[in-house]
Amino acid sequence: MRTIRLKGFCWLATSVFALGCSTTVEPSPQGAADSVQDAAGTADSGAKPLDDSIEDLGFAADGAADANVSSDIATDIAADSGSADGSPAGDTSADAGATAKPPTVRASTAYEVITKTDIVYGKAVVDAKWGAAPGKEIELMLDSFAPKDPPGPMPAIVFIHGGGFTGGSRKDANMVSQAKYLAARGWYAVSITYRLAATQGPIPQKWASAAKVSPGPNQVSAMYLAGRDAKAAVRWLHHNAQTLGVDSNHIAIGGGSAGAYTAIGVGLSQPADFRDELTLEQDPTLASTHLGAASGVRAVIDYWGGGALIEVLYLLKGTLDFDATDPPIAIIHGTKDETVSFDEAKKLKQRYDESGVPNIYHPLVGAGHSAWSAKIDGKSLVETAYDFLVKQQGLVVQP
Repeated sequence: MRTIRLKGFCWLATSVFALGCSTTVEPSPQGAADSVQDAAGTADSGAKPLDDSIEDLGFAADGAADANVSSDIATDIAADSGSADGSPAGDTSADAGATAKPPTVRASTAYEVITKTDIVYGKAVVDAKWGAAPGKEIELMLDSFAPKDPPGPMPAIVFIHGGGFTGGSRKDANMVSQAKYLAARGWYAVSITYRLAATQGPIPQKWASAAKVSPGPNQVSAMYLAGRDAKAAVRWLHHNAQTLGVDSNHIAIGGGSAGAYTAIGVGLSQPADFRDELTLEQDPTLASTHLGAASGVRAVIDYWGGGALIEVLYLLKGTLDFDATDPPIAIIHGTKDETVSFDEAKKLKQRYDESGVPNIYHPLVGAGHSAWSAKIDGKSLVETAYDFLVKQQGLVVQP
């Protein structure tokens, strides 16, 4: 695995969502990323060099994440995965829902879409003052959109709504519209609920320490909740792939704004990330989230998001990992976005190019944030996403 080590780190700038710190990536002989700037392209006067920031938070600059998974979580992983040593299922390995032949999708609307609502994919803790109080349990839900009577195993996609980690809903019209479009052509699509900042669910102490020195501590804290819950939704999909008729080798993830940040965080992080940082004593509901199931995705759709979750993980682990095993990504972002800087898209593009991972890059010239009505070469955003998923996942297309 090739590791990119940042020499500087910019906390998420105080824009509307407190998101969108811009990083200019300069390749070095080791592939290191260099200077970090704010969303306006000027130096972030409040940012410190990353090594200094880590030292201030009590981290070692070259420190790695805690390699010891708590025994209770390891037991649950072993029970779910069938692994004798408690190791998680590999993200890139086939699981029970995988098939050797690529799924077949249709070129146009071909299926009646069956919608099911309020499906529980796991549980979570809320009202916990970020872990300082016991809190209470809630059910995490998703809505599914599936073709009626598909001819075989389906590709799948998880959609994550935006809202700056403070608002939004799985009923978001844009997420539902994209889910239904793909379901009518052969995908099993879901739109998920995840915990927002107001829920104050438990988060790791190191993540909380990092959030405290950011300009938006509640939002940065909530990023962990989003990553934890979205990854649980992906594990739910892998765990239930055979029952649902899903080909688990062809699961994708996507979202808009905060949902795109979360999708990127899930797509690029390691299996243990957003899973093993808390013990079952700290978060008993982890046991409901299929801990031993795979959590890998094979493609990411990024509508005006960025890599903040991965960057905060850097503070916890000391490494920022990009390599050829990362899932392909579609980067779609308005060049005049004043909420999440367009520099976030440029940064992702450069890192993907350096890793040699397939990607498509669509600057929406002159467009601002949430440009859902934009066209790319005469096609809608969901049509562009369809083409990307078909090509990058090798799907079979029938008329």
